[in-house]
Amino acid sequence: MPEFFASPPWYLPTTFAAIAVVLLMQGNNRQEKRLKTAGLVSAIIAVLLYSFGYVFESGFEKATRKTEELAAAVDKRDWAAFKLLLDPQVRFFTYNGKDEFAVGAEQSAEKVGVKNISVSIGEVTDVPGGYVVDFSATADIDAVGRRMPTNWRFHWGKPDFLLYRIDYVANPQFGEDAVFSRLAPPK
Repeated sequence: MPEFFASPPWYLPTTFAAIAVVLLMQGNNRQEKRLKTAGLVSAIIAVLLYSFGYVFESGFEKATRKTEELAAAVDKRDWAAFKLLLDPQVRFFTYNGKDEFAVGAEQSAEKVGVKNISVSIGEVTDVPGGYVVDFSATADIDAVGRRMPTNWRFHWGKPDFLLYRIDYVANPQFGEDAVFSRLAPPK
């Protein structure tokens, strides 16, 4: 489904609804069947546009959902679900490829004791070939003995919405070296 129908601009169904009201009122006052029909058609278009936007998932919504699913898979230690969200050529630090990254993520999560992950989506950007999701993930990390915020940038590819690149965005509390040093070596 094209992005336009999955996420129509708010003013489009509103405009069709307003036109429908005007045409229906004028058609009823003048008893003109053509105006009433045009008003009814405008009302149907407004309802369809609103319904499509409500029923179908836009690319922005899908990228957000997939990001949350990936974090939930790590939190639940569901590595099969985690692996299903990865592109075969996924890249993160020294990990290259789906299998190497999945094994490394599992070993690293166990090594540092990541649990109780909560995700706060910042910005989702439509870029050529996919979507980029900037978000913050806060988790209990046993290796540091407290709850830590981390910032991430996920790159999701179109049309399959598989994660093909992960960037860690350093913050003052947890720099890039702190993450890199805690990763399990690639195998």
